[in-house]
Amino acid sequence: MINNLAFKKGDILIDFGKAYKVSGIKNQVTLSGKREPYIVYKPCFDSWFNNSLICSIPISSLSDSNIRKPLNKHEMSSLLSLDYDESIDVLEQDEMKADKILQSNDPVKIIKLLKKLWISKKDLVSKINRTNQRTCNEAITMLSQEIAVVYNLTEEKAEEKLLSILK
Repeated sequence: MINNLAFKKGDILIDFGKAYKVSGIKNQVTLSGKREPYIVYKPCFDSWFNNSLICSIPISSLSDSNIRKPLNKHEMSSLLSLDYDESIDVLEQDEMKADKILQSNDPVKIIKLLKKLWISKKDLVSKINRTNQRTCNEAITMLSQEIAVVYNLTEEKAEEKLLSILK
């Protein structure tokens, strides 16, 4: 996704909407027997299913991944203040397009998608379908972790902040 990423111990990274902290850079032997540096990282927010999770990726594979650094406070404030954008064309039947946006790990596209679906959710005439509800929930979860990291909040407070902006 982003070229020229450089991480060191203690840095935060975002991978598929989840926030991780780099715990170290280690040389590991690949299947071909070659030694290669890997970034080792752990979730920033523990939960019952990830309390012992440790991830790693070869540094040489970073440019091919969706891993990125989190937004800074200014970028996040700008992102959260974006107006509803009709240019995001997500039809209710187009679940694949919404999933691609979520998988992109692009916070701008994800917030625009969320705001589009949230507008339709607020429309009392049409009830939001289950697919769009699931997409909204996933987008909120993905964005909440990054908001929490950027503003030094708990995940719950970050979600409250995001929901207050959507209302």
